[in-house]
Amino acid sequence: MFFRTSDFNDIGGFDTNIFLYYEETDLCKRLLKIGKHAYLFPQAKFIHYHGASTKKSIELKIKLKISLLYVIRKHYGLFQYWILLIFFQVRYFFSSLIKPKYFKLWLILIAQATLSSSLKSKQKIND
Repeated sequence: MFFRTSDFNDIGGFDTNIFLYYEETDLCKRLLKIGKHAYLFPQAKFIHYHGASTKKSIELKIKLKISLLYVIRKHYGLFQYWILLIFFQVRYFFSSLIKPKYFKLWLILIAQATLSSSLKSKQKIND
């Protein structure tokens, strides 16, 4: 993703509440609010090894949902946030019946997927 440093500064840089997922979505939405645009170049080709840099885990799936819900609430409002949250609560309730590893995710969603339940808040910084 490329954009001018001045535009990045104008939108306040990265939202530090977003950790690991949906940074690009947030940046693009904020750039659009100041009249800037993000463009898609359909001729560009790349290989994306999905999940190659992180191990698959329920913790990452939890973070993905927390970040998505945060961005939806931030940019689209409470109604859309609640619709998506309820959808996820129902979906992962039934998923957890089949795959018990999703039970932890469902509990996070029942607690409204707050930022305090994300990996960011659990990070330990070593001096």
